[in-house]
Amino acid sequence: MFICTHSFLSYQSVKVGTRAVKRTTVPLIYNLEDTIDGLDVIDFPGVDDGDHTVPELADLLLSIAQIVVFVVDFRRCFTDPVKTWLQALTKNGVALHICLTHADLLYSECKAEGKLGSIAGELKRIQNHFNLDPHRTRDVTFYSFDHPSDLSTEELKEYGINSVVDVGDWLIRVLRHRFKHDTLAEKLKLFLEM
Repeated sequence: MFICTHSFLSYQSVKVGTRAVKRTTVPLIYNLEDTIDGLDVIDFPGVDDGDHTVPELADLLLSIAQIVVFVVDFRRCFTDPVKTWLQALTKNGVALHICLTHADLLYSECKAEGKLGSIAGELKRIQNHFNLDPHRTRDVTFYSFDHPSDLSTEELKEYGINSVVDVGDWLIRVLRHRFKHDTLAEKLKLFLEM
């Protein structure tokens, strides 16, 4: 079973005139390959990596991928590269989960404005923008993988913002229900419970 992760680069200002590159990733996925026999993880670059071979490489990787975890900063989800990737992924029919990361920033902004109820509306707006089949919108979710310590996972979850464990839960469901791989799903579940 091949799981591909696709993550977009985000740039962080370091000091005037420079910037550091930080890849948005799902940490638990990188531990799966060496732990669970039968799951292979392929991390492939985003279209914004600046390498002209990326589209060819992506086509090759998508031809063997069965599950794709697409990771993108929610603030960049309306860009052309994201649209291009989503068109390719939905065309290939892979099991697709879209992780809209850094949602803790959206939470903090909405909380400061007294509009926490608008988080669900923003998710719906993004889901509509992606123009996915209605049964696939549940696979587009807000995430916070590395939120500030003053925010609890439970507090974020209350407003529909998931954690890295929820990616694992989604993978278990896909392995069980779509691919009928109960053994792999159980191995993953045991791994997550450790």
